[in-house]
Order: sequence, then C-alpha cells, then structure tokens
Amino acid sequence: MIHLFVEPVSKTKAKVTAIHYRPDLLTDKQKAKTIEVEMVPEAEQLKGKTAQLYINPETKEMWYEYTDRPLTQEELLADIYSILQECSAKLSALIALGS
Repeated sequence: MIHLFVEPVSKTKAKVTAIHYRPDLLTDKQKAKTIEVEMVPEAEQLKGKTAQLYINPETKEMWYEYTDRPLTQEELLADIYSILQECSAKLSALIALGS
C-alpha cells in the first residue's frame, strides 16, 4: 500500500504533500496522519505546466491540477529548433520557386 501525506484544503479536497511507498518504515503515529491508497495516477507531462496531486479524503478519488510555470531551457531550445526548422523549410520552398 501507498501512504499519502496531505494538507487539507476542504472537506472533500486535500493537497498531497508527500507520497510514501514504504509504509513499513513509518511509525503508527505517522501512518495515522496519512491516507492509504493502492496506486497513484501518473501526471500528464504538459509543457509549461506543473502538476499537483489532490485527493478526496472521503472517496480517495485522485486528480491533478496544473499551474503555469516558466519553460525550462530544454523546452525553450526545442521551441527555437522547431521554429528554425519551419523557417528553413519555407526558405527552401521559396528558393525552389525562384529557380
């Protein structure tokens, strides 16, 4: 089983602050502060977004909420490379038309 440490937001919503995959290492006191689940869903990897896991403590339904974040250098370089490729293709097409 997986244990989730949470921060309550409302009666039906809690922000997951930590995921513990080794409950045998937790004390009974620590376990009492967690929500036990069988699995944790994977977050979508969205460019420019950070995923935050939430859970309904009553039903144990989980979902992610996404917030904006600055692009990483790798994401910026990928965007620049894509624009460069597009410009190169258009330039080649224009040169071909002029020939």
